[in-house]
Amino acid sequence: MEASKGGCAFIAILATTLGFLGAQACGQAVSSVPVDSGTSPGTGGTGGAGGAGGAGGAGMGDTSGGAGTRATGGGGTSAGGASGTSPAGAGGTILAGAGGTSAAGAGGIGTGAAGTSGAAGVGASGAGATGAGGAAGGTAPTGIPMFVAGGYRGRTTISCDDGASWVANHSDDDSVCPNHDCGEVFDTITGVTYGNGYFFMSRGWGAPGNVLRSQDGVAWTQIYSGKQFGGVAFGNDTLVIGSGWQTAWYSTNAGQTIMNAQDLSGLLGSNTGTIRNVSYHATGGGRFILVPDDGPGLRKFVVSQDLGKTYALATTSDDMCASRVTDVVSGGDIIVGISDETGYACRSLDGGATWAGKQISAAGLSRQMVWTGTEFFVYGGGSGYRSTDGATWTKFALLPAGLQFGALARSSFSGTFVASSPYGSDYGAQSFYRSADGITWQSLAAGKFVGSHLIEHMSFGFGQHSAACP
Repeated sequence: MEASKGGCAFIAILATTLGFLGAQACGQAVSSVPVDSGTSPGTGGTGGAGGAGGAGGAGMGDTSGGAGTRATGGGGTSAGGASGTSPAGAGGTILAGAGGTSAAGAGGIGTGAAGTSGAAGVGASGAGATGAGGAAGGTAPTGIPMFVAGGYRGRTTISCDDGASWVANHSDDDSVCPNHDCGEVFDTITGVTYGNGYFFMSRGWGAPGNVLRSQDGVAWTQIYSGKQFGGVAFGNDTLVIGSGWQTAWYSTNAGQTIMNAQDLSGLLGSNTGTIRNVSYHATGGGRFILVPDDGPGLRKFVVSQDLGKTYALATTSDDMCASRVTDVVSGGDIIVGISDETGYACRSLDGGATWAGKQISAAGLSRQMVWTGTEFFVYGGGSGYRSTDGATWTKFALLPAGLQFGALARSSFSGTFVASSPYGSDYGAQSFYRSADGITWQSLAAGKFVGSHLIEHMSFGFGQHSAACP
């Protein structure tokens, strides 16, 4: 039986006392609240069962009237809290479990038989008990949705308006590098990542550099130095840093303490050198994958199953599979590595232990790739390539046609893609782009960014307010 307006007011008061939204008891729909994922997906909440509504009170007749009759109040009904869902892969949207709801039991309306002076009896309204709330699907990150980009000569720039403009442009040295190449210097940025409220970047190309962190993408603090660093990744509350000469480090407190990982010299040949890429993948409880050099032009995959402490050498179907790999991205249990120079895309279905793939673009690929939650997207030769499984790739046309990208990222908050122009298109020829679907792209107008040194890395996260992003 539907609650009356008066009964609804009473329920709202009672529900407020119990810490429950009284609007639900009056038949109003409650939507799940989207909560953007933090560094790892949350678990879905279990909905609570609502309590049954109380029976309606007896109709009260006047003592001098005949016996009053009553209608019994209907039992309260309850809807369980909806379970939160957590799509696989980093950057997925998490739905929080809604609290269990219960409709109030309709009040019994008694009609006392009228006596000489007897008033009609009124039954009491029975209120339903409040159901227990479902558990939240994950912890909501705080701050501004933000892209951070890094490149040659310590260049950083950020976007806090969903890629519509880039601000806070900074380089250690603004001088134009001859032939687009700034050389092997300490401040070349070799990786950018985000986790637990911080952006991290590694620097040092052919010369000792450092590792920095920032909460706003503008002010950076050094957390480690003295080595040549080849990439950073964050996952499962752990930061992993790759370096030259078969070395890696890890931190479990956002870089406050840096610890040595396994020496990789026992896994690789004597010609090995710098680790070129570091990535995290949530499959199998968490995997960190490093891509070190293994001789001229060759690279290998090495995999950690204990959050960056020890590593094992992966098996590849051929040498080209890991050659010149510049990015490794996962979607669920599928991990894909790409090479910007060779145009190869190789995948692993067993947490990085074995790899197989093929060339998907003879013209090479963008330095980075993204996972949308359903597909991998990568670009090369003026076209796009998409795949749901990392093995079968579909080539598609870009609008406008012929665009070329270098660094690439996607917002897990809005779904917006951002990109920068590739090697050779810098300074006055540099471009930044954004897209809602990865197919149709907008080139940002002059004044929306500063043309400067090449951008090689982009990452999305949640930054704090600054003068650049008030």
